[in-house]
Amino acid sequence: MVEDGTIPIDIDVALNGSDKNVRLIMTRKLTNKTVLTQLAKNDVGVRFEAAIKLKDQSILAEFAMNDSERDVRLKALNYLSDQSTLTDIAKNNDESYVRLQSIKKLTDQSILADFARHDIYDNLREEAARTLIKITTDPELRKEMQIIIEAIENARDQEERNREWMK
Repeated sequence: MVEDGTIPIDIDVALNGSDKNVRLIMTRKLTNKTVLTQLAKNDVGVRFEAAIKLKDQSILAEFAMNDSERDVRLKALNYLSDQSTLTDIAKNNDESYVRLQSIKKLTDQSILADFARHDIYDNLREEAARTLIKITTDPELRKEMQIIIEAIENARDQEERNREWMK
């Protein structure tokens, strides 16, 4: 609010405009964190844009973990950097593709190694191993991850041969 009690036009339009596209444009121009937080929490039409502007990891984490729209969850992951949140998503999200995208952003070598060794889904194990190979300097760990990848690839090839044989 301005000193005379009026609301600046950009804030008023972002909060109260009837056209979602206009509210979105105004949201992109806002810098007022209070208003952006209000939009991120309450306006379905612009909430994600407001959260990105805020760079608020907790709001983005909420989108990544709980939003009903898969695309919103995946977009939120692009802006998340908090390793604890990414680990939680990688371990607990119901959708394997969202888990996969989280694993790609992890940097904790022990967590990646645990995924590569123990996850029940081969594609997630493989991605964890590939991600770990990119960041580790430990030759033994790199060798172990390469063995995991080869085992998964061999199993995939065997499944394909079995399917071909069954035809």
